[in-house]
Amino acid sequence: MHSIPLEEDEPPFMGGPAPSHGQAEVEVLGDLRGHRLAGRYELVELLGSGELGCVYAGRDDATGQPVTVKVLALAEHRDLVLRLAERARQRFGLRHPGLAALLAEGNIGGLWYAVTEDAPGKNCYHVQGDPRLAGAGLQRFALPLVEGLVALHGAGAVHGAVTAGNIMWGEAGPRLVDLDLSLSEQPGAPEPGPADDVRALAGVLVELVTDAPALAERLAAIARGEARPSAAEWAAELRRDAVVPSALSFEEPSAPAEAPVVA
Repeated sequence: MHSIPLEEDEPPFMGGPAPSHGQAEVEVLGDLRGHRLAGRYELVELLGSGELGCVYAGRDDATGQPVTVKVLALAEHRDLVLRLAERARQRFGLRHPGLAALLAEGNIGGLWYAVTEDAPGKNCYHVQGDPRLAGAGLQRFALPLVEGLVALHGAGAVHGAVTAGNIMWGEAGPRLVDLDLSLSEQPGAPEPGPADDVRALAGVLVELVTDAPALAERLAAIARGEARPSAAEWAAELRRDAVVPSALSFEEPSAPAEAPVVA
């Protein structure tokens, strides 16, 4: 690890020697708890770290609301981080129930950070086998995520990292987040497009299918690129084929009431 000056500034995005004139320093991938970004977002708890940086639970001091903050800071991956930052900026200001909105982004010393809405719940690695996802339940689960992609693509943006870990299921329903910290993109790889988002989401959903062979076949075909609906076409298909009640939440089913004992 190396140290960087903790000072918000406009100059170099990443890399280069760090000036050292009395500024507080932190270790890259070290502990940033207690620091504030953009004058309002306090980093409260380290949630995890990876090859590109860290994710923190935070708090918006202006509203008191919880937020999530991703901090990226490996100089040897500067080009990749620049790509990820530009991709995130394309989503700025976009609001949709199926997306965790980007609230702020910027540079701080040798770091780039992105502040997003908090999306509590469980990711898709932890919901396999959930009985609420059987049959039409999975279609209801998928619809807000696909509609989120429709909103992204309609704004000229892409997600670019749709994975099981980037889908959170909580009380408000399923939402796409962007918390990936792995080196999932190879240097020189083409920029992902809308079709990549659609294929990736289908690939996640097909792993959640239970007792619905026709649905599994359809999702597998999309994931393999054999079927190529746009997000808008897929959303229309889901609306047609599934009865969609209110948002499918992650509230655990309540235990059945015990039958009264008759003397």
